[in-house]
Amino acid sequence: MPRRHVRSLWIGDVAVIMATFVAAVMLCFMAVIGGALVLGYRPVVVTSGSMAPVVEAGDIVLVKPHNGESLGPPQVIHFVSESHDSGFLHRIIAVEDGSYVTKGDANPSIDSATVAGSSVSGVARVLVPGVGRLLLFFGDPSLMAGLLLIVVVGAAIVLTRQQRHLTC
Repeated sequence: MPRRHVRSLWIGDVAVIMATFVAAVMLCFMAVIGGALVLGYRPVVVTSGSMAPVVEAGDIVLVKPHNGESLGPPQVIHFVSESHDSGFLHRIIAVEDGSYVTKGDANPSIDSATVAGSSVSGVARVLVPGVGRLLLFFGDPSLMAGLLLIVVVGAAIVLTRQQRHLTC
């Protein structure tokens, strides 16, 4: 077998292994998020370092919807404010007159406004470290789905070409 032909088979093998790895990671990601959705949890991608070092930018936190249960320190809640539509994920450090005093773990001071119970959208339950980094990088889930499609199609093309070389 010519040396050049062996090299192209080796490159094809590496491409298939990489594509398989990326596809497996993406499928695991989708399984975790899908399972969380079925159980009633909502994934929140952390976009800032305000909760470092425990929760970093690029982590995903599975948030259980708040159904009015009593909350207090040291629970981590997700809440929406008028100034930030996507919401905040901060720790409750005190309860004052039915509102929550919150603070990001990495922030030097408490948040400027208290959080009303009606503004709490959920309570953090599960931390999935680093999984959201791809989402932060691409900025849009549809771009990530497109990448997965390209990887899978590319792997299929490489596998098809390898099969042709092996049968000839």
